[in-house]
Amino acid sequence: MTNLQQRIEEQVGSFVRNVSELIRRAAIDALEHAVVVPGVGAGVGGDQPKRPGTRGAKRQPRSAKKPAAPREPAEMAVLTERLYEAIASHPGETMEVLAPAVGCPSKHLRVSIDQLLTQERVKKAGEKRSTRYFPMGAEGQ
Repeated sequence: MTNLQQRIEEQVGSFVRNVSELIRRAAIDALEHAVVVPGVGAGVGGDQPKRPGTRGAKRQPRSAKKPAAPREPAEMAVLTERLYEAIASHPGETMEVLAPAVGCPSKHLRVSIDQLLTQERVKKAGEKRSTRYFPMGAEGQ
């Protein structure tokens, strides 16, 4: 083999190795993006996936999130009544205290508390996380 042929084979071999490495990395990146589990171990290459809510964390676009299925009116009425009973038995408590008494997360009670406030069965004092709820006619506000 001549020197020229040897150099050509080395260059072609190097090119093939580089292309193969690029393809391998692209495949790994595609798999990581397809099955990312936030906060679980180190990713390929030692990269730590970002936890939601931290700097640099990629958030899912709103359009990609599926909205919750609407609840049936009967189910909402039962949930609203359970919330009212919890407020009546624990007047002056926050939603974070009332939600476990109702048996569901506080974010699921937003519609129910709005209904109770609109119907003037409940009154509130405070703002945001320090909002406290009272049954109408209850003293201590």
